[in-house]
Amino acid sequence: MPRHGDPDTIGLTSQFSGLSLSARTRPTIRSPQQYTLSAEDNERLGQGYIRLKNNPEQSQKIADELLVSHSNTCRDYIRIVDLKARACLALGRYDVCLTVLNPIDLTNKKGLLLTKGRALQGLGNMNGAFELFKTLYDHHSTNDKDQKSHGLALGRQYQDMGQHAPALAIFLNLRKGR
Repeated sequence: MPRHGDPDTIGLTSQFSGLSLSARTRPTIRSPQQYTLSAEDNERLGQGYIRLKNNPEQSQKIADELLVSHSNTCRDYIRIVDLKARACLALGRYDVCLTVLNPIDLTNKKGLLLTKGRALQGLGNMNGAFELFKTLYDHHSTNDKDQKSHGLALGRQYQDMGQHAPALAIFLNLRKGR
């Protein structure tokens, strides 16, 4: 469990000052509307994404710095959170990844939902991951790219759960082009 002042959660406390509570008293972040990143910060964010594969530590550092300097009123805030979550995922910091994503309204944010599902997998929460991947596959696969990435995630999840027949059916559908 992250502690106050934990380097993995730097920038999160100040960023959540604009939270609103839903009916379930779960904090959600309102849609960013006020300003965009400067050209310099936008370039830094882009560099963070470029470095995700080979240097996720640097990507997380960039995301942390941007989170400290930009609130959830920044239009690019979700991209910054996405970078932080994906860097944490790449580093195997699944609990921190979920801590970063939990306050975000993930409705219609397919990439963030996929990241959350992978973090749940990493923590061994197979049912939670399955539900997310199934929802993505059944309801959010609106184009070929989505069908492939969501289908692969769900198919692999079925395999991890020892359910090889449904996994094979999904993989065959993907091969046929659905």
